[in-house]
Amino acid sequence: MRKSKTISSLFCLILFCFLVIPHTAAANTQLEGITVEDSTPVFKQASTSSKQVRTYKKGVVINFREHDTNWFRASVFYNGAYQTGYIHKSSVEVAANGTESMEGMTANDPTVVYNDRGNEMQSLSGGRVIKFNEYTDSYYTLNVFVDGSYQEGYIPKTAVEEEILNSSKVDAVTLNDPTYVTNRNGTTLTSIPYDQLIEVMEFTDSWYKINIMVNGEYTTGYIPKSSLSTGVESPTKYNGVTVENPTNIYNGKMEVIKSYDRGSVVSFRDFSKNWYKLSVYADGRYQTGYTKKNFIEKELDEKGFYEGITINDNTLVSDGNGNTIKSYPYGSVVKFSDYTENWLRLNVYANGKYRDGYIQQSEVEMPLANSSSYEGVTTQNPTIVYNKNAKQIKTYDLGSIIKYRDFTENWYRLSVYADGKYRDGYLHKNAIETPIENPNSYEGIVTSDPTNVYGSNGEVISSFNFGRVLKYREFTDEWHKVSVYADGQYRTGYISTDSVEKPLQQSELHKGIINSEPTKVYNDKGQVIKNYSVGDIIRYRTFSYSWYKVSVYADGKYRTGYIVADKIEPIYDNPELLTVYAVNEPTNLYTKPSTTATITDNISKGTPLEVKAIAPNWYEYYDKQSGETLGYLYKDDISLEPLEIEESTAYDYTLDQLVEAQVKYGFPQTDLYRNDPAFVHSALVDTEKKTIIAEDGVRIRTEPYLSDDSTVYKTLNSGTVIEVVKEVQGASFRDSTLWYQINYDGRTDLYVHSTLVAQSAKSARLNTTSNIRAEATTSSHIYTRLSNGSAVSIQAEVSGETISGNNKWYQIWLGSWRNAKPSDVKYYLDPSNQNRFQFLMLSGTANSTISDLQPILEGKGTLSGHEEAFINASKDYNVNEVYLVAHALHETGNGGSTLAQGVYVDSNGYPVRNSAGELVSDEEAPADATKVYNMYGIAAYDSNPLNGGAKYAYEKGWTTPEKAIRGGANWISVNYVNHSAYAQNTLYEMKWNPNSSLTNPYRHQYATDIGWADKQIPKIKKIYDQLPNAKLSFDIPQYKQ
Repeated sequence: MRKSKTISSLFCLILFCFLVIPHTAAANTQLEGITVEDSTPVFKQASTSSKQVRTYKKGVVINFREHDTNWFRASVFYNGAYQTGYIHKSSVEVAANGTESMEGMTANDPTVVYNDRGNEMQSLSGGRVIKFNEYTDSYYTLNVFVDGSYQEGYIPKTAVEEEILNSSKVDAVTLNDPTYVTNRNGTTLTSIPYDQLIEVMEFTDSWYKINIMVNGEYTTGYIPKSSLSTGVESPTKYNGVTVENPTNIYNGKMEVIKSYDRGSVVSFRDFSKNWYKLSVYADGRYQTGYTKKNFIEKELDEKGFYEGITINDNTLVSDGNGNTIKSYPYGSVVKFSDYTENWLRLNVYANGKYRDGYIQQSEVEMPLANSSSYEGVTTQNPTIVYNKNAKQIKTYDLGSIIKYRDFTENWYRLSVYADGKYRDGYLHKNAIETPIENPNSYEGIVTSDPTNVYGSNGEVISSFNFGRVLKYREFTDEWHKVSVYADGQYRTGYISTDSVEKPLQQSELHKGIINSEPTKVYNDKGQVIKNYSVGDIIRYRTFSYSWYKVSVYADGKYRTGYIVADKIEPIYDNPELLTVYAVNEPTNLYTKPSTTATITDNISKGTPLEVKAIAPNWYEYYDKQSGETLGYLYKDDISLEPLEIEESTAYDYTLDQLVEAQVKYGFPQTDLYRNDPAFVHSALVDTEKKTIIAEDGVRIRTEPYLSDDSTVYKTLNSGTVIEVVKEVQGASFRDSTLWYQINYDGRTDLYVHSTLVAQSAKSARLNTTSNIRAEATTSSHIYTRLSNGSAVSIQAEVSGETISGNNKWYQIWLGSWRNAKPSDVKYYLDPSNQNRFQFLMLSGTANSTISDLQPILEGKGTLSGHEEAFINASKDYNVNEVYLVAHALHETGNGGSTLAQGVYVDSNGYPVRNSAGELVSDEEAPADATKVYNMYGIAAYDSNPLNGGAKYAYEKGWTTPEKAIRGGANWISVNYVNHSAYAQNTLYEMKWNPNSSLTNPYRHQYATDIGWADKQIPKIKKIYDQLPNAKLSFDIPQYKQ
């Protein structure tokens, strides 16, 4: 039957007729119905014990007739023919006739529609609105579109919810985020945000219907009841206070129908999790409205009654309708009770009568739960006491001692005598200091001059001098209690805590430096008993935060004194040992730690010093061997990091002028193009076949032996022409003992090994003095100029610039060293392109120690163990010892060369040899032979380095490694670093000698190689990298712009 809110009278009449009128006349009427069992049996007789002739599945539509009260009779097909069968009435539901169409909502997903044979013919989605008719008690019929036409189907009633007729509109709140609204087909129409008020109507038991705006038009939508809340059952009524301004009240369509001011008292009921429901008078009538729960504070169930004090000036009291009915000034005492969490209710006299009023809890300070009594000191002048109406009734002077008790967090209550009687008064806590619980007694020192002592009424009763030591007892955070003799008697007085310093719990003994002059020492009466000068070192004990205690000899005896702490710079208990560096030129060394003390020594800038860091501002310079104090250094005069001292030398000419002069007069050389071809025009060359040297650096000797360098006559490069005199046998080299006796340099007694010679190479000689060029053109750079008759080695014939009809040029072998191009000279002359170690000052000392140089010289042949010799040579001859070490390591092959190991020479300075032509050993040396050393390669010319170096060492008396180290250092100093005219004290100056005139710039240059200075840097820098404390001084040239 269709659902309705009431049962119609027509239905009652039909039921009555069915019950009282006999229906035997309908026994032969054909009926229609539907099977309701999964296997509905048909029997041969109207008895369940008879034979079962067939079965129907559930949901099959069949025709039948009445048989009796329990059975229907039907024509069924079995055994090949239609025969009469019997179906129990409990297995079939009879179809109703003439039913009305109704609407509802599919309840299952999917909802299955069956045909008259009980087979599925279509399925519908859940939540879909459909029209259907009553069929039986358990089934509806409906038309569905299947296979291109509408057909009748059957649907169980359990799969459909019928529409509820005559339903009313209800207000609801959405529960989901978002809450979806569907159309009749069950697809999403729109969505509504969470916690939104809406107006809906009941549609079925599980669905609401809503009229909603979509795309500018109202349409019908459907929402599951599970997505909405329509309010709690039997809601409790509450009172409360609005907390928003304004607090809006909405109808079910989320339209504002009324607004309340903040602080309005309202009645309301629970509606949903986040909404209250209330009745409001709006638009001339009472309406149901809704507001957010966080817009209203609910009245408390349990309330207390209190007395408190207002904390704002002009504290407002509301009547509950948003109207102000009274105001209180700051500090007014009021009585009130709790109302809500943040609002209080109080009874006030306003407009001629007592009324309930409401005040925010934040406007009032609540009384303390536990009240204690105190005696304290007033801290303001005057200190004002108020009555409960915030009117002044009494004042106290600053420092007055009064009694009071707790009232609220920021106010005390006290009893005062005013207007002829004792009255309750109120005092703000910042106007009084509460005594310290369990006060302690101390001995302290006065820090102000004078320090006043006050009586209980704030009057001055005594005073103390600065530095006075006294006993006192804690009273409050700002005051101490003391006993003083005043007005002929001992009285209790009060002294400011700022005027007295409490002693430290533990006293420690220290040393310190006086840093002010004069620094006064006081006795316990505050009298000066001694003065100290700046820089005096004294012992003291800590006493208080700002005072030290000292023992001084005054007035003929030792006495205890007190000295202000900031007059002393503490000395560290365990001074750190450091290496520091002098930063001034000169740096002063003082007799005591004071810049006004006597200067005992002047120290050069950059000098490393072994010191003790004795205080924040002072360092003690001491003798590392004896530990004796040599003086004191001020912190601003030293650096903890090695200094890099940079100076500059200005020259009265430009860089381009110097480059031009060097190119014009200096013939600067370079090996930058050692692998590049060189060219000469063929007309300048007469070709011939001659024997030539085949490799660079070939040594020709006076004997065909290799035992040492003493037989070397000269070193020749590839292409040098020689003449073979004859073949001889000599020392084995490259698995051959064949040597050539040659004619060279006008001598026929010279020798070269056969593997170092090309006997049939194509050679040539210049037929005139000629320029050798970088390219086969007369405009290209000239590498060198060779004289007439010079031998050249032709490597190839090439085509080049045509001269007198001839374009044939020869590519010749030239060797490594060639004239530098002007651009190359400028690059190496320009200070901005160079490594700064080219400008390292070679004069002076790097302040290295023996221990600094030991790891550098260790294992370096004869040089090892002679660190002190280098250091002394540096000091004696004003040459940087790091440079001397680097120079010696380079020239001696790390201390292993023949000259470094020592060579025996005769009385003429020539090396002594044995019968085999080898240098004599210590055991072979004649008695009159002298062993000499040369550590810097001085006079060891390329033509015969051993003879030249040994002879010079003999002439200078370098008979020990130490003498060779010192003597060579002297030679370098006199001839270059400290030269009387040029003072070439950097590698850059040794190479370029910029102090020379522009007309003679090549004079006194150490080398013609433009890259010589740059090539010396790696070894020097490597040593400096191992000496982090070494002094670095640089002299950078500056040329005119």
